Amino acid sequence: MKKTLTAIALGLSIIGNAMAVEKHDKWIEINGAFYSPFVGTTDGGVSFATLYENKMGNIVASIDFLNGSVTESDCKNAELGKYNNTQPLNINGTLVKTTYGCVDKDRVKFFPITNAGQNHIISVFKASNTVTVSGDFTYSANGFTKSYNTLKARNDKKKLAI
Repeated sequence: MKKTLTAIALGLSIIGNAMAVEKHDKWIEINGAFYSPFVGTTDGGVSFATLYENKMGNIVASIDFLNGSVTESDCKNAELGKYNNTQPLNINGTLVKTTYGCVDKDRVKFFPITNAGQNHIISVFKASNTVTVSGDFTYSANGFTKSYNTLKARNDKKKLAI
């Protein structure tokens, strides 16, 4: 019973945080990564774009889905952190090859397979007010360039370390 109550409290906390973040009109930083305002999905979940430094030290943009039917169907029995699935996403009118997998049981992450795809996503967020993915989800680009420049400056300092 205690585990169930803890899980319910955690779920409400995540949903509450999603609702609070959704009210923001620009990208925000949480624990060193940057997040777009949340976009509600038709199945009650949320989606957001993320900008972060990956394990190899590269700046990466991704599209994430949290607490929806996609995560329920794909992540229920998935091996977490394994990205073997591929799916092209239409990002502002350009198809980008992506791979996707489950970060945890409630979150699916899509990110470009190629450098050209990664560069395209970053470029459209820099050049646009909004970015539309597969015609279904529109993410705010307000604050993206500032977020990118902050992350790039941190990344550049790390590369200069001796």
